[in-house]
Amino acid sequence: MHRKAASRSIVWKTIQRVCLASSLQLSTDTDSCAADYPRTLREWDRRLKANLTQDMLASDMPELQADESAFQAFKRKWHYLFAYAGAGFAKGYITCHMMTFIREVSSACGTFTQCLTSSVAPVMKDDTPAPCD
Repeated sequence: MHRKAASRSIVWKTIQRVCLASSLQLSTDTDSCAADYPRTLREWDRRLKANLTQDMLASDMPELQADESAFQAFKRKWHYLFAYAGAGFAKGYITCHMMTFIREVSSACGTFTQCLTSSVAPVMKDDTPAPCD
């Protein structure tokens, strides 16, 4: 089995196990974000180059404020990460999916669907709005 296919298989089996153990269901509308990620990573890299300063990192990483070479090395690592990940997404070696997990929840208002990727949306089993907010 190809390494990429094997890792996908492991991920999907893990998702299935979690769903079974927690009474969650994976919504059928999973979206792949992989096609947009190379552009996103290029934009993050552009913004990092334009905006990152040593002073900005002073409170979280004081060692970078005093040492210019350490700061430059820090920036190079991020530039490398953005380029490497962007190439991986562009070639299809890396993927990213947005998934919505749902479960039915009963309350005094009725049964509604709870989505873990968005706020609770009260909906009756027949898709009519719940009787109370």
